[in-house]
Amino acid sequence: MKLLVFLRILAPLSKKKTFENKDIYFENFDFTLDDVYRCLTFINTKRDALKLHLHRKIKEQYGRETELVYYDVTNYLNSRYIFDLHAIILSNYCS
Repeated sequence: MKLLVFLRILAPLSKKKTFENKDIYFENFDFTLDDVYRCLTFINTKRDALKLHLHRKIKEQYGRETELVYYDVTNYLNSRYIFDLHAIILSNYCS
């Protein structure tokens, strides 16, 4: 899990690419790609507890204030727009 967390910050790649690049880092990571995928299943079952734990630690250490929160929805809006545009184009050509 440590490798996935560190590389998500340092060099966001796919899980497979992260695994393939594991040997260029200082720590000895001794596991298989299957282990990485099994780890994801474990993380998924604990995700709410993990997020809450991280939130509390960040709030405690850095004084995070959550009264006002901003969300970056750029990708969502762009993806939604492209999907709608694609549907319009298809409906014009397929009807």
